[in-house]
Amino acid sequence: SSYKGEIKEFEKQIAAKEAEIDDTKFLFRQRMRSIYMSGSTNNDLMVLLDADSFSDYLALSEVSKTIAAHDKKIVNKITDAISTINESKKAMNEKIAAQNEIKKTLASKQAKLKSQQAEINGVIADINKDQTALEKENKQYISDNDVNIIVFWMWNR
Repeated sequence: SSYKGEIKEFEKQIAAKEAEIDDTKFLFRQRMRSIYMSGSTNNDLMVLLDADSFSDYLALSEVSKTIAAHDKKIVNKITDAISTINESKKAMNEKIAAQNEIKKTLASKQAKLKSQQAEINGVIADINKDQTALEKENKQYISDNDVNIIVFWMWNR
């Protein structure tokens, strides 16, 4: 039961991370689309050629670096989320494997217990047979002794 709870928790975490990845991928696709639509590749040569002055070049270069850093953060976020999902899936699979191993062990122990119970029931049945036979012999012995006592009493009168 605790394993089921842990597995459910892993599944929730994985679903949340997958949703986060989807959102981040959407943002990244939008960013790539805007780069494509603007025809900008953000390389230094294009920035230099587009600049009207050196100060304009420095400003555009700084903007380009900021955008590149933001793009890198998006890619890292996607990569980190995928790694987290893979780790969660691995941990969940390990828990499932452990739970399956426990189930196998329990099934084996249950089979052994059933076998032992059947053996015990057989021994009890044998004891009951022996007890019934002994009780029958005892009754016969008592009956025989009663007859002997009566005969002895009659002879000694």
